Amino acid sequence: MVSVRRNVRREFGLGSTECTEGLDWCEIAVEVCREKKRSGQALRNPAGLLVKILKDVNARRRFVNEEAEARWKQSFRQREEALLRRRQQEEERALILEYERFRQDLAQSVYRELPDDKRAALVREKLEVLSQHDRFQRMPREAREQEAEDLVLQDLAKKEAPAFEKWLLRRKAAQIVLPFATNSELAAEVA
Repeated sequence: MVSVRRNVRREFGLGSTECTEGLDWCEIAVEVCREKKRSGQALRNPAGLLVKILKDVNARRRFVNEEAEARWKQSFRQREEALLRRRQQEEERALILEYERFRQDLAQSVYRELPDDKRAALVREKLEVLSQHDRFQRMPREAREQEAEDLVLQDLAKKEAPAFEKWLLRRKAAQIVLPFATNSELAAEVA
C-alpha cells in the first residue's frame, strides 16, 4: 500500500488533483477489501483486487458505485481536515508554551538584575497584599515568600515581555534572517 502511494505521488506530484484522486482510490480499494472480509466473502486474491481497482478504471464501477465513492471521499476529506486542524492546534499550543517560557525567563533575568533593595521592596509589597487573605496566614513562611516572589515575577513578565503578537512577529523575523538558528539562539535574539 505504501509503495502504491509513493508511486502515485511520484507519478502525479504531491499536491495535484491526480495525486489526491490516486490516493483516494488506494484508500477506497483497501476499504472494499475490508468490507468484503467483514461480510464474510472469500477473497482468493486480495492483492489482485486492489490492483484491479487501482489500475482498471472500467472495473472500478463493478466494485464501487458512485454513492460509495462519494461517501468515502467525503470521509477522507473530513479526516484530512480534522488532522490539519489538530496539527494547527498543536502548533499554536507549542507557540504559546514557548512564549510563556520566554516570558518567565525574561522576568527571572530582569528580577536577578534588580538591586537587592528594589527586589526586597517588591516582595514586601506583595506580602502586604497577600497578608489580607486567611489562607496566606496559615502558610509556612518560605511558601509565603515564594508566592510573593512568583507574583513579582508575573508582574515583571507583564511589564517587560512584548505582547504575544509582537513576540511572534519577532520570532518569525528571526527565523527568516537566521533560518538555521536553534531555539535558544532565537530566544536570545528575540529578547
